[in-house]
Amino acid sequence: MITKGTEEYKRAGEIANEIVKRSSYERWNANTMFKLYFELIGALLNNVIEKGGFAAQVAESVEKSMNPYGFKIANCSSKQAWIIACSIVENNINYNL
Repeated sequence: MITKGTEEYKRAGEIANEIVKRSSYERWNANTMFKLYFELIGALLNNVIEKGGFAAQVAESVEKSMNPYGFKIANCSSKQAWIIACSIVENNINYNL
């Protein structure tokens, strides 16, 4: 459990912001960056899914919205990103967005 005001809380917030930013990346900006972020987001979600639990279910729903031929990488709300980010911090998952 992450406690508000701790270093873990701050890190989870930063990760959640990056997840939202990267998942909403649009294809027309730069096709090469789209492919890179698509792969990074997919790998990150798979790592969370492997851990199981509620965060894995949230990550699965975000992963289902991913489309390599779509306009943006995935549909990920700030609440979904927060849950995924907390799982990343709590489980010490390698984060490289």
